[in-house]
Amino acid sequence: MDEFKSFPLVTFLLSIICLTVFLFTNQNIVFYERLFGFIPSSPKIYTLITYSFIHVDIVHLLGNLLILIVAGLAIEEFFGKFIFLTIYIVSANIAVIFDIIGRLMFKISFNSPFVGASGAIFGLVGAMLLVKPFEKIPTFLVVLFAVPLFLLVYESNFIPSYPIVVMAALVLVGVGIGIIFYALPGMSSIVVFALYSIFTLILIYTSGPSNVSYLGHLGGVIGGFISFFIFAKGSESKSFKSS
Repeated sequence: MDEFKSFPLVTFLLSIICLTVFLFTNQNIVFYERLFGFIPSSPKIYTLITYSFIHVDIVHLLGNLLILIVAGLAIEEFFGKFIFLTIYIVSANIAVIFDIIGRLMFKISFNSPFVGASGAIFGLVGAMLLVKPFEKIPTFLVVLFAVPLFLLVYESNFIPSYPIVVMAALVLVGVGIGIIFYALPGMSSIVVFALYSIFTLILIYTSGPSNVSYLGHLGGVIGGFISFFIFAKGSESKSFKSS
């Protein structure tokens, strides 16, 4: 029974669902985006959940699965399966609100679907930062985090301005120094998140409209914070008492 409780079952099931849905929808993704994605101009209640299981390509999927697995291994046992899933769902919904704000800011069409598990998963990351800010993330995973981000930038045909080149170079140098002198076995989750946040903010303020909902990611993190203070405080106290 203890082994079952410690197994990250919800993380495993969410990963399997995302992968299965991708394999099923990949051949006709435009149709399924419009059927199950959240479209602000014509919202449907069920899409507040289903949108988070739709991914437009393999890079989108693998990037999200990577972060989901890291967060799940770190905190699912800590919170318990039900609260862990609750954080995922609440964060997915708050990410929708922030995506709409982003559309208003950058004048992006309300007819295009919002899809992907990023907002929900970043909610899990937000919760992880509150309870395990110094959880070690293997360095090779930190490097892999950057791959989907760079591929998304490349696929969007985005031509970086001089400031973004300089800032990106500084971030890469910082990561390199951290890997060489500090983080060979692993980097603290809060450090990894800070690096990712810096790079994301650079993209938001220099690239303007984008196919990537960066504000949706931010909404997910805030959703994780809110979920923690509403649902997870009891789990935190219980965990500390039993430790």
